Amino acid sequence: MKIEVFDKSTRERLGMISAYSFVQVIDKFSSVGSFSIKIQYDSDILEMLRDGNYVIFNNRHTGIIKYIYHSKSQSHIIEVKGPFLKKLLDYRVFENSNKFSGTLSSVCNDIVQSRFMNSEDTKRFIPYISIKDNENSGPEISKSTLGLSAL
Repeated sequence: MKIEVFDKSTRERLGMISAYSFVQVIDKFSSVGSFSIKIQYDSDILEMLRDGNYVIFNNRHTGIIKYIYHSKSQSHIIEVKGPFLKKLLDYRVFENSNKFSGTLSSVCNDIVQSRFMNSEDTKRFIPYISIKDNENSGPEISKSTLGLSAL
């Protein structure tokens, strides 16, 4: 399995984890999946594994490091766990009744802009997110939201 680690602030690739004793990737259809990795102690690897950094598994799943445990026993195991990136959408609920209308692409653009890019609530802001502006794509739709998770 290919496991890459990226910096949470710069999104630069910090390195790869090529030797591990255990990897578990739990993909869930209707909720947020998670991961767990156990690695033999290596100071260079431990330096990469910081809270909030991203771990990408086989270019398919992206996790956020939220738990790091370094065993000081004879085995010197590093254990890393966290949720998938989808967790960022978990607490982004449409708190008010909103009505969006226009082309499919313009409605999606309005929702992403108002909830993740330009929200007054800083907890909703997702760094580095961008959206392609294509106002004339898709059919005309009307969408109402009320207390629904963005997930």
